[in-house]
Amino acid sequence: MTETTVKWIVWIVGFAMIGGGVVGVLWALFSDRARGKSRCPKCWYDMAGVPGAGLQCPECGRLHASRAALGRTRRRWRWAAVAAMLSLLGYAGMLTRKAAVNGWAGAIPSSVLVMLWPVSEGEWLDQEFTAQPSTDSAFLELCDRIHDGKLADWQLHWWVGRIERFARAHRAYGFDAERVTLNKLATSRMKLEGDGSDAPSFFEALSLGSGVTFTHQDPLTIFDPPLLFPPHECSAEDLLHLLPERFQRNRGGWTGTWELDSGGVVTLSDEQRDDKLWRVAIFDCREVVRMLQKRWKSASPRAEALRTVDLMRELETLCEVTATENARDSCVVQTVGSFLIAQAPPRKLIEFERLLEAIRACPSAGNSTPQAGWQRSREMLARMETKQVEVPADAADVDDLLAAITAAGEPAPLHSDRWESAPLDRDTLDRLKGRVVPITTLLDAIVEAGKSAGAEVWWTISPLGIELSQDPGVGASTLRVYDLSDLLAKSRIEGPPLSIDDPLADLSQLLLRSVHPDKSVWNEGKGTDICFVGTTMIVWEPVQLQVRIERFLAELRGDVSEAE
Repeated sequence: MTETTVKWIVWIVGFAMIGGGVVGVLWALFSDRARGKSRCPKCWYDMAGVPGAGLQCPECGRLHASRAALGRTRRRWRWAAVAAMLSLLGYAGMLTRKAAVNGWAGAIPSSVLVMLWPVSEGEWLDQEFTAQPSTDSAFLELCDRIHDGKLADWQLHWWVGRIERFARAHRAYGFDAERVTLNKLATSRMKLEGDGSDAPSFFEALSLGSGVTFTHQDPLTIFDPPLLFPPHECSAEDLLHLLPERFQRNRGGWTGTWELDSGGVVTLSDEQRDDKLWRVAIFDCREVVRMLQKRWKSASPRAEALRTVDLMRELETLCEVTATENARDSCVVQTVGSFLIAQAPPRKLIEFERLLEAIRACPSAGNSTPQAGWQRSREMLARMETKQVEVPADAADVDDLLAAITAAGEPAPLHSDRWESAPLDRDTLDRLKGRVVPITTLLDAIVEAGKSAGAEVWWTISPLGIELSQDPGVGASTLRVYDLSDLLAKSRIEGPPLSIDDPLADLSQLLLRSVHPDKSVWNEGKGTDICFVGTTMIVWEPVQLQVRIERFLAELRGDVSEAE
């Protein structure tokens, strides 16, 4: 007899005993009601024909105080006890089976486990940081039931409440103050000039312009190479987002990052994890889950329903790989039902919040980009694509192309990397010299010249302007959310009606090949190029790639509509 057969036999017999016991208890306690008859509540003799007041039973001789006492329901307590024992035996048999398979903790009811059992909330939060796994059987059983989706919604909600109460009492919880600080950095406007190598003066200017205090683990004195300030106003957040990558390759320079701290303070530190800055936050994703499940069903009515536990795992993975590019790599995201419990620095928690809000708002074009500055960068890219620049007839290297861009009235591209002025190859010179071309054409030529010189150069558009870097998308990547449910519904292909995973994978590969076939320009270092949560696509790429993706999807939708 197989294990599955034994399991089903135990469950069927157990439920039969429990059901029979419940029926027996109901029969013993409620089936024999008076229904208007007068009966002796001691011997249950029918007293309908008793002469006189009819209060004394002629069978047992008991005298009753009133006729109301003669209308009681007969309770068979012994039979009720036997029936209750039968139910308990059935339930005990099922628990014994669970205990035999999963250990004694498997016999603990889920309600008792989440409400009353002394499972350590702190141990649950710290399980990702602990080298030695827990040996507490009840703790492990609870983790397994949460992971396998075996708890009811109200039980999951109760456990999340326990975690929240513990975190508020014993951990740094929430990020309201840090959100205010980041808003100050994002809304500040400043135009910096002067020596870009003087680090103290730079941070003092940021502090004066934003009203935010800056602290340093290791005081900075010099930026080498100097920071090139854009010729227009920008926010303190824009400048801070670019610092870690812009000075990543300094010769002995700073390789740190920045993080929000409580009390309106921005902490500048090295890249090592600082536990003091970590906070706990709980995100309610029930509305997002319902919306994604609805879109999934609309895209393919015959597809298998998208389970909440699977969808939350996708959201968990998404939050881990699409957080702010300059935040620390370490973070812990755990799912409990439709809740995300995240432990991370404040900047990442704010990024998670923005990401979930963007998914919730999609497909509204105005709300599908969590980062500020997207529209400004997009307008700048449009200007670079349409503005014509005359290339000098004597142009010979990258410096000449940069000078042509500046001569056309555009700010000089910013670049923190140092490479020798790369010469232009003959084909590029013949194609450009003496001609009028868009600025983006010159930038593409600079990229090709850099690659020919052995430098993996790429250009991006950021709120600071045009960025030239040896890393694709460094400092200028933007998170965009795209809803593909309508596209998948219109382009549904006949085949097995059980899943739409394959069309999503095919669309992802088609998009990668069509938008830009050069894999080096995609953010492979982020852990993924394109993420899917249900039928929602999340892309973390530079502005120029995002615009190409928008155009590609618009053309694809147009082709599908024409085909219909």
